[in-house]
Amino acid sequence: MAGTAKSWFPEFHEYLKRGFLLNLQASIHLFLHLVESLAMWRRVSWRLHQSYGIDA
Repeated sequence: MAGTAKSWFPEFHEYLKRGFLLNLQASIHLFLHLVESLAMWRRVSWRLHQSYGIDA
């Protein structure tokens, strides 16, 4: 029993590690995308405010 546990555990650990790194990468990408879209929205609302006096 101990032998079989040792054989699959490193593989499972590697799978978890790879999954975590992929999730981390996706989270960072999503976060950067959100920051980028927020910055764009602020620019657009500032232009609207300057041009038309609209507070978006």
